[in-house]
Amino acid sequence: MFLLVIFIGFVVGFHELVEGQVEDEKYCPFFYNRPTAPMQFPPAGQSPLNCSWYHEEACCRSEEIPGIMRTLLPLPNSHFNCQIALSRMACWFCSPNQKYFYIGEQVRICQSLCDYIYAVCGEAIIHGKYVSNVYHNGTAFCEERRMMVVDDGVDGHGGCYGGDFDLVSQGRSRFDPSFESKSKLTGSSIAYITVVITIFVIWAFVMIINCK
Repeated sequence: MFLLVIFIGFVVGFHELVEGQVEDEKYCPFFYNRPTAPMQFPPAGQSPLNCSWYHEEACCRSEEIPGIMRTLLPLPNSHFNCQIALSRMACWFCSPNQKYFYIGEQVRICQSLCDYIYAVCGEAIIHGKYVSNVYHNGTAFCEERRMMVVDDGVDGHGGCYGGDFDLVSQGRSRFDPSFESKSKLTGSSIAYITVVITIFVIWAFVMIINCK
């Protein structure tokens, strides 16, 4: 009876673990809720890929990036930090966390990213004037781009896009990744299954012995 109770406990725990993984599964509402996938980088000789810091997992596909980025014109007189900040903002559509900040067909962008862009792009030229003269703050800059500016971490999942500055581009500008399908179960989940099966086998063996 004791082993039966343990077995039931393991089964219940495993069910909750798998259920939690399903809830955390990432998908891409901008792209009709399709799943995320690794990026396939272009072969040598072609232009480097934008948004490459999402190479391990992305909502966008490599062939979609050039067409989308082509509509975003660079700002004249923008220095390196400004260009990087604008690239981070523009690559929201590749973020694998898209379901947390793309809501109601609108991007919820973090206040901190808008403020940073405004700080590093103040001397860039837009509409023939300095950015700092056209917009009175970063919020106005982002809102003109039809983004909803919200406080960082406004909900439990960090429900705004902050640029993912903690991610870095792939060291090599081009590479040939393996596209083996990722298992839906993590290593810890597999270990959990192994334990459950082992407990069940032991319990079944003891029950057989007792029935003789």
